[in-house]
Amino acid sequence: MIFLRICIFCLLIGCAHLSMAATDPVIRPAFSVVMPDLPIMPGMTEDSEAAIVFDKAEGRIIETRAIGAVPLHVIENFYVRALPALGWQRTQQGEYIRKDEKLAFTITKDQNASILIFSIQPTKDN
Repeated sequence: MIFLRICIFCLLIGCAHLSMAATDPVIRPAFSVVMPDLPIMPGMTEDSEAAIVFDKAEGRIIETRAIGAVPLHVIENFYVRALPALGWQRTQQGEYIRKDEKLAFTITKDQNASILIFSIQPTKDN
């Protein structure tokens, strides 16, 4: 009988913990495996196996993509807010600059998923 009560107690604690996690208003993005300072927004999954990475004397050249069922305008709004907080300055839609690097991203729709392609390359002034 005591064992049964302990099991029920543990089950209740576990359920309470899960329900609190489900209603937590703070959802933190993951960060890219190939670009550790680039957030991957919630709802998107990075396809790091398709990534391209080159290190050159002039700087790094990286391309990666993320896929998810997130509307295009939601993705755009997320990165318009997130990238300046990480030091990126917007130069035009989908393009940012920070120090000696340029970050560009494009968003396309494929059936029910959005595809987000990021690229980082040295600025042309180097």
